Amino acid sequence: MAEALELAEQLGSTLDLAELLRTRADGRLAAGDLTGAAEDFRRVRRIAGPAGAPELVAAAYLGLGEIARRDGDPQRARTLCERAVAECPSGWFGADVVRLAALVTLGQLADATGDPAAARAHYRQVLTAGVGVWDVPVVAAAADGLAGPLLRDGDHESAARLLGAAAALLAGTGAADAPAGTPTAVTLREHLGEAAFATAYARGADLPRQRALALVDGR
Repeated sequence: MAEALELAEQLGSTLDLAELLRTRADGRLAAGDLTGAAEDFRRVRRIAGPAGAPELVAAAYLGLGEIARRDGDPQRARTLCERAVAECPSGWFGADVVRLAALVTLGQLADATGDPAAARAHYRQVLTAGVGVWDVPVVAAAADGLAGPLLRDGDHESAARLLGAAAALLAGTGAADAPAGTPTAVTLREHLGEAAFATAYARGADLPRQRALALVDGR
């Protein structure tokens, strides 16, 4: 990675440099090196805009938002993630993936700060974003975020049904099976047993779209 970064700088390839820095920042974040990740994300934010890569600017804001969330600063995390959403141009696959990820983080922040309605609204946006922009891990995280509070409250059948409703909203996409494979789904199978989980899940998955939306909205 260091050699690639050096070469990109020598060649004056700002876009390649921004992409490489974003990749290194993601790796540092995953490894828990928040300081190193923040340095890289800030540099991406500074150089990606002039290079014509707004999706990388958005990704940098999202990365900095995740760092703030891990540092225990939810207000700053929310501000940065909202900026990430605002920076994403519509109709760009890379930008759409960043936008969905930022919405999931915003949902997690809302849930953690006691605003379940806002959390559901963010997750709903991910699950109804439209065919063609699906990032399966992000969609799975949105479904997990929806059902997690019910799991924590011990309402296992309702949680399984809500996961099924998420699957109903994803019908026809490459992520339709994502809710069934989430950590929440695994835990629910342990609590309910495979047959009872499948029955409850199917009650959500078989809903017409409008009724699935109502369930996701908590109505």
